[in-house]
Amino acid sequence: MLSLSHAAAAMEELGWYGGGGVALTNYKEPDIASELSKRGLVGAGRLSTQAVPWELFFGYRAGNYLGFEAAYLHLDRQEGSMDLTQPFQASVDAMQETDGFSLLARGALPVSRVFSVVANAGIYLWHIESTASSLAGQTAVSAILDHRGVGPRAGLGVEAIVSERSTLRFEWHEMRLHHQTAAVFSFNFVHYFGGAGGK
Repeated sequence: MLSLSHAAAAMEELGWYGGGGVALTNYKEPDIASELSKRGLVGAGRLSTQAVPWELFFGYRAGNYLGFEAAYLHLDRQEGSMDLTQPFQASVDAMQETDGFSLLARGALPVSRVFSVVANAGIYLWHIESTASSLAGQTAVSAILDHRGVGPRAGLGVEAIVSERSTLRFEWHEMRLHHQTAAVFSFNFVHYFGGAGGK
């Protein structure tokens, strides 16, 4: 069991840290149909998530309340089908994969010796790859759209101390991608390497 003295020491841990974890992504406005329409394929898509979203990050806690973080976030890979209406009527295989890098400022407000309320805000450099393909029927279909951009990312959550140099985070994030919004619920493990203020 974590003692109060260990918890107090962990709360004061500063310096470099790293970590990672898993997530759940919910798209408020799925947009593969809009993406592929730029390649002349018009229709409606039906996709489901085929991979668990995950994140790796590296950061620096400059004080008890403020830090900075860089992260790679793989939102997910979705697969399914798309019912085309133009340039012809057909059902084709479809896939959309989203990932990217974040640069964040992070804040923490301790509410007890173990728990803190945490918040972050910054940018997400996203990359979306959308594809549609089929070799069935009279006409072959093959289209790939690779799109990159920058959007805002912000989140709130709770962080709990589990050892002198380790914490667990549960956070909700919202980010704006190309013509769609993603809500991400993440569960991450954080380990401090020691350094400024470290033990």
